[in-house]
Amino acid sequence: RDVARRVVPGIKLGFWHEVAPYADDDQNIWFNDWTTAAGQRQSRQVMFNRRQQVVIGNASYLYLDMPHAFHPDEPGLPWAAYIDTRRIYEFDVFANLDIAQDDQHLVAGLQAQLWSETLYAPGQFDYHLFPRLIPLTEHEVRDYKVAWKRFHQAQMLGILCSRHRRRGDDVR
Repeated sequence: RDVARRVVPGIKLGFWHEVAPYADDDQNIWFNDWTTAAGQRQSRQVMFNRRQQVVIGNASYLYLDMPHAFHPDEPGLPWAAYIDTRRIYEFDVFANLDIAQDDQHLVAGLQAQLWSETLYAPGQFDYHLFPRLIPLTEHEVRDYKVAWKRFHQAQMLGILCSRHRRRGDDVR
C-alpha cells in the first residue's frame, strides 16, 4: 500500500474483503465483498464498523460464470449458486445481505464478475453475460417486481438477447 501511494499520491486502493481484518482504518481504502449469500456477514461488518466503502460482488448473485440453471449441458461451476436472469433482477443487496440501514450508505455499488477459467469457446462470453448483464445495469433504477414482468415479456418476444441458441451454435 505504501509503495502505491508513493508512486500515485492520493490513490484510493481496493482489496478483496479477506484483507479487511488486516487493514487499518484508512478511509482511502475500499473493499470488494464477494461472499456468498450465506456468508461472512462478520467480515463485511468489520469494513462497515471502520466506515470504509464496500463494493458488493456477491458470488451468489453477481458471479456471471455460474450456470444459469441446473442442467448437465449448462456450462459453469455452481459452487455459489445457479444464477438466472430473474435471480439478478430480484437481488436486493440490503435485504439479501442483511445490511443495516446505518451502513447502507457505505455500499459504493455492485460489481459482477465473469471469471474466464471455465470459458473455452468464444460464444461462451456472450452466453454468460447476456441477458444477465441487463438487469444488473438496471438494478438500482427500478422497482424490480414491475420491471421483471416487462423485462420477461420483452425477452419472450425476442426483443432482448436470449440465452437460447440456434441449432448448431455450440457455446460449450
